[in-house]
Amino acid sequence: MLELAAALKRENPERTGAQIAWIPRSTLGWSPSERTLLRHFDAMELGSRPNGSPPRAFGRFEATRPNEI
Repeated sequence: MLELAAALKRENPERTGAQIAWIPRSTLGWSPSERTLLRHFDAMELGSRPNGSPPRAFGRFEATRPNEI
């Protein structure tokens, strides 16, 4: 099932985890959760955009040193 999901992601990299989860769920009756698919895509390095850049993070805060806040 994960290989099918990876093939769907490679076919159209713009597809989201929810879209990919819906395809086997509607045809085969079940699919892994969206989060499982996203973890699998990250492990296979399919989580980047078609141009190769990673998705932009929203609202992330990173301190430059401990106890900076």
